[in-house]
Amino acid sequence: MSTYQHIAQRQQQVPVRQLCQALQVTPSAYYAWHRQQGQPVPEPAWQVAVREAFAYHAQRYGTRRLRAEVQAQGHAVGRWRIRRVLHAHGLRAQQPRSFVPRTTDSDPAVRAAPNRLLGQPAPTAPNRVWVGDITYLPAPPGRRLALPGRVAGPLLA
Repeated sequence: MSTYQHIAQRQQQVPVRQLCQALQVTPSAYYAWHRQQGQPVPEPAWQVAVREAFAYHAQRYGTRRLRAEVQAQGHAVGRWRIRRVLHAHGLRAQQPRSFVPRTTDSDPAVRAAPNRLLGQPAPTAPNRVWVGDITYLPAPPGRRLALPGRVAGPLLA
């Protein structure tokens, strides 16, 4: 068995660079031999882990998060290597759109509520007329805002 065949058999357990250093062979010589053999160079496990993590997180993770996740799996790899792999495979993290609350319906055809206080006499005592603006009241997602009848009653009358 040649030195290069030994490296080819052990490269799944030990990185090629370490094997080449231990056997006193340059990595470029090993890869040149590998090309001559006509065998495709297998993809390193960390590259597979990067692509799987990228797909698992719906293509939202960038290089910082991917590096943390891949390192947690036991692969020693940096951000720039991950960046090169993503670029080589044509992968790019999708940026989420920023949330901007829409508090006003800017459609001019939508008519505002009528002013029911016009033409009414001035209030004679406190707490007789309530006025409010409910243009935007935050509510938890998926829930409706319920106003008590005593507050909504005078507004809807």
